[in-house]
Amino acid sequence: LDSIAVKDLSEGAEDAIVVRARLIFDDNKEPIPGASVILQGTAKGTVSNIDGYFAVKVPRKAKLRLSYIGCEKKIVKAKDLLEDNNRIIVLKDDESVIECEAIVTGKIAPRPLKDVDDVYNRTAPKYKSHKNKCKK
Repeated sequence: LDSIAVKDLSEGAEDAIVVRARLIFDDNKEPIPGASVILQGTAKGTVSNIDGYFAVKVPRKAKLRLSYIGCEKKIVKAKDLLEDNNRIIVLKDDESVIECEAIVTGKIAPRPLKDVDDVYNRTAPKYKSHKNKCKK
């Protein structure tokens, strides 16, 4: 856990702390790679590595917004992650995402193809007959 590179999100705060934690799934306790770890109130953040670990330097009173596709978002206080027993964060499945269905509707309007010569909508020049072109 100490070998993880620390991302500095503290913006020069004097009371900055380094937070290290691991994100795992609720159902199978597998690590969550690529989960978003965002400093709440900003757009700054990082992602968890392949083993679900992340390390950030943030102000002591900061909150981190943790999210992953298909999981419920979670907000944690940075100072709570300093204790060894709080360094594993469990993200639960978001039932609303898993159970939903998407209905896509649309309309394809036919276009007239009178001036189109091929499937790429290119037109070839329309030459007049050779006889008309060569008349003197």
